[in-house]
Amino acid sequence: MIILSYFLLFVTAIISGYFVILFRKNERIIKGIEVFGGAFLLAVCFLDLLPNIYLTINPNIDANKAIIIGIFVLAGFFLQLILEFMPQNKSKKSSALLLLIGVSIHAFFEGFALVINNKLNTLLFFGVIIHNIPISIILINSFLSLKISKSKSFILLSLFAIMGILGSIINNIIPIFSQYSEYILAFVVGILLHVGVSILFDGKEDKKYNFLRLIIVISAFIIVALMPK
Repeated sequence: MIILSYFLLFVTAIISGYFVILFRKNERIIKGIEVFGGAFLLAVCFLDLLPNIYLTINPNIDANKAIIIGIFVLAGFFLQLILEFMPQNKSKKSSALLLLIGVSIHAFFEGFALVINNKLNTLLFFGVIIHNIPISIILINSFLSLKISKSKSFILLSLFAIMGILGSIINNIIPIFSQYSEYILAFVVGILLHVGVSILFDGKEDKKYNFLRLIIVISAFIIVALMPK
C-alpha cells in the first residue's frame, strides 16, 4: 500500500506537467485545482494533523512540550515564507532554479508526515497529490519558457516528484526521527498552514471568481471532514 502510494505520488506530479500542454490557455482550471489543494491541506492541518500531535503528548500533557510544538509550527511557517521569497528579484533562469530548489525542500519535509510508524496518512497523501498538480504545472511552464527541452524539463520535474518520497523513506528508516514524530508533524503543519493561507487569501481574483473560490474551499473542507480519520 505504501509503495503504491509512493508510485502514485511520483506519477501524478509527472502527469500534471502535461497539463501545461492541455490547459496552458485556461488558467482558471489550474487556479481552481490550486485553491482546492490549498483548502484541502488547511483542513487536514486542523482536522487531522494538529489533533494527532496533541493526542501524542496526552494524557499527561506537558505545558513546555506543548509550547515547543507551537515553536516548531512557527518554524515550519517561517521556512515556507523563506522558500517563497527565494525566487524573487532574480533572472528568469535563477528564478526557475530557485523555484525548483524551494518546492523540492518543501516536498521533502511534507514527506516526513506522509508515513508515521509504517502507517500512511491518507488525508495528507491526497492533499499533497492535489497540491502538487499546480506546482508541477508551474515548474514545467518555467522550464519551457527558458527554452529547455521537454525531456530535460521532465527530468527536472522528476527531481521535485521524488523529494516527498525521499523525505518519507528517510523519516521511516532512521529510528531517531520516530522519537520526535510530534515535532516533525508540527514543523510540517507550519509549512502547510503557510501554503494553505497564502492560496486562500490571494485577493487578486475578480468577485465572480471569488464566489467560485468560496464554493471550492467549502467543498474541500467538507470532503476532509467526512473522510475517515
